[in-house]
Amino acid sequence: MLSTPSLELLLLLRDCLVRESGDKLIVGSGVPTDWLAHDFSVVGLPTHFGLADLSYNAKRGRVRVVTERPITSVVSEFPGAVEVTVGLSGSSTELEMA
Repeated sequence: MLSTPSLELLLLLRDCLVRESGDKLIVGSGVPTDWLAHDFSVVGLPTHFGLADLSYNAKRGRVRVVTERPITSVVSEFPGAVEVTVGLSGSSTELEMA
């Protein structure tokens, strides 16, 4: 079992990558600029929209977010110009968010 400090650290990392504000999913608000030099991905982040997977492609400057339930609004707070696309688990439909 994880200790309270360990759980808090995991929740802080999750909030850096994804967090909710009402019916919006906010992505990248705590991501340091240095991270954008490399590809990274995280799977199974708990959100109000079900589990979310997030993957960033450094070469394209693009992040893809896939959730279990539909999202009405995604806000990118990544540093710099990062394109965000959103997909739904089990669907081939992909939305591009400005």
